[in-house]
Amino acid sequence: YIEWFTSFPALPEPNHSMYQISRSKTPGGDHLVSIEPLKDIHCSIHLLPKFGKTAAPTWTSSTVLDSCPKFFVNSFTDMYIYRTIF
Repeated sequence: YIEWFTSFPALPEPNHSMYQISRSKTPGGDHLVSIEPLKDIHCSIHLLPKFGKTAAPTWTSSTVLDSCPKFFVNSFTDMYIYRTIF
């Protein structure tokens, strides 16, 4: 089960060199999802919620992935991801 996100923009954010992404949606506004063969999955990625000045008080570790509209891709979690992205 994969939830799809937007492609990376041309450049990462200048303050921290992370790319901002958001969920891809169907024409009806639902999250774009698919079932893919395990052999086609290369790795998972670490997403950081894009906080405003404060975090939404309703966000918890259990709900933030469904509640947050935008994320940063953390390419600094391991060398493989870093080399893949940069």
